Amino acid sequence: MIVFFIILGIILLTILFIICSTLKINIKELEIANKKIIKFNVKLTLNLFNRIAWLKITINKDRINKLKGSNKLKIINNILKTKILKDYQDIKAISIKDIKPILENIKKIKIEKTNIKLDIGTENAALTAYITGAIAAIISILLARKVTKLQYLITPVYTDKNYIFLSINCIIALKLVHIINIIKQLKGKEVYQNHGKTSNRRTYANSNG
Repeated sequence: MIVFFIILGIILLTILFIICSTLKINIKELEIANKKIIKFNVKLTLNLFNRIAWLKITINKDRINKLKGSNKLKIINNILKTKILKDYQDIKAISIKDIKPILENIKKIKIEKTNIKLDIGTENAALTAYITGAIAAIISILLARKVTKLQYLITPVYTDKNYIFLSINCIIALKLVHIINIIKQLKGKEVYQNHGKTSNRRTYANSNG
């Protein structure tokens, strides 16, 4: 009986942590120049009630370089490849109407203290000016209402070759339960249920024959 209550307590505690925890992705440094990552420093934290950090993970360029070529990274890479291939058919089955609940969960993502710096250039000066203006407009329309403390600078670089430099610093927050919902929806579980593929009813249950 005591074991039962211990297991029940662990289950309830796990559910509480899932419901009340928020994943925060703190992108402290991210700089990319012409597809090459110059700086990368990201801190992941799981916060209970959005205050108490009970799990912290720091990922930076040095740690990634240390893992390169290691057996652990190869094993993780193989597992991810197998998992992606396994779930590919489920994701492919998602129709347009099934995207709506996924977008509803994505909308719940909170973005805080965002600083974006983008230098962009192409071989064509007119195209550079157009792209720069378009990106600035998209950022102002899509992020201005969504992001608290948004700062961005989009600069055209007039050169005779294609060039891009991107620097991002921001904090992204989303409740753990919403992440689980998004994963379930992307895997197509709800799609299968909507189309009756997970039904256990027998085809001839109501047949008199």
